[in-house]
Amino acid sequence: MTKKYTHSERFRGFRGFYKYGTNLTLPALFVVLVLSVFAHQCYGFSMVASPRISASPASLNFGNVKSGATSSVKTITVKNTGTSDLVIGSIDITGTNASEFSQTNDCTMITAGASCVVSGTFAPTTPFGKKSAVVSIISNDPVKPNLNVKVSGSAPPPRVSASPVSLSFGSVRPGATSSLKTITVKNTGTSDLVIGSIDITGTNASEFSQTNNCTNITAGASCVVSGTFAPTPPSGNKSAIVSITSNDPAKLTVNVKLSGTTAVVPRDAGGVLLTSGRFGALMVGGRAGEMLLPMVDRDGSGNATRIT
Repeated sequence: MTKKYTHSERFRGFRGFYKYGTNLTLPALFVVLVLSVFAHQCYGFSMVASPRISASPASLNFGNVKSGATSSVKTITVKNTGTSDLVIGSIDITGTNASEFSQTNDCTMITAGASCVVSGTFAPTTPFGKKSAVVSIISNDPVKPNLNVKVSGSAPPPRVSASPVSLSFGSVRPGATSSLKTITVKNTGTSDLVIGSIDITGTNASEFSQTNNCTNITAGASCVVSGTFAPTPPSGNKSAIVSITSNDPAKLTVNVKLSGTTAVVPRDAGGVLLTSGRFGALMVGGRAGEMLLPMVDRDGSGNATRIT
């Protein structure tokens, strides 16, 4: 006599999943199996023990950091929300600006419900601007074997300003030197402002001079350019430019206009232009090719006498 098996006996291999002795029909068992696969694929649910990885936050922004500096430490928490050990294979930083981000971690094997920490920093270099990379975490999670966390930051540039934008030394007689006047160069940006050069150029550049203490200007700091005007003949208006070059990408060169006037010296009784009292120099005026001549006191009278 042939024995008749119930549906549950025919699927005895699933006793771990379905209780032995139930009277599920074949269609019902099929529906249960389909739902089980769906739950595993969509929600990571499985009747078999497995690890599940999560990372918080999903992205990390280090904010503004000046070029050449290092940000404060920020952390990513990696957690195992599954039911078996999560084995971390590797944690690496990849992407466009990977070399400007770094990380350390204590993540190797994470038991169910436990977590580990990835600590990261951002040390930007030039060129200035926004930077990004990805922290890539490899594990034995069958659903997410590669989990990525986006990291970003910005290296704002320096910003140069000069005040005043023009400098007038007034009227100065030939052979004399003006009083000192100053230009303040300031960094209104975030990264260090590196001064490349400070030079005087222009029509009468040789009659102006400058000294400065400007090299590397940190954010919010400033330096001073000190200038003088020492005019030579002929008389009249003189001009030049202080040219300041730096690593400000928006203003590689800043110009400050300089001006001054070579004063007209008084004439003596003989019509000779004099630059001083008893001793000094006199200028032959009113003739083509003006020139300075020395003054001497030939007769002891205290009056300047022109050398002929």
